[in-house]
Amino acid sequence: MDKKNADIVFKVFNDVFNLRKAQNYLSYEIIKKNREKRTVEVSTSLMHNPDGEPIGFYAVSRDVTDRKRMEEMMIQTEK
Repeated sequence: MDKKNADIVFKVFNDVFNLRKAQNYLSYEIIKKNREKRTVEVSTSLMHNPDGEPIGFYAVSRDVTDRKRMEEMMIQTEK
């Protein structure tokens, strides 16, 4: 992940922690070991212990690279 995307991820997770509000849609780019770029969407919320104190995050991530490529192709086709 490059600095720009790392900053985006940090900001969103920091907001989830500080505001105690789930983030249902975060999109960012990762770079795999083979240098392939992939687009990921993440939904995240705060995890609490029985006393209600934050102890971590729940997160679900999806690789949406192929969907994004198809959307871009459709936009180019419509032009």
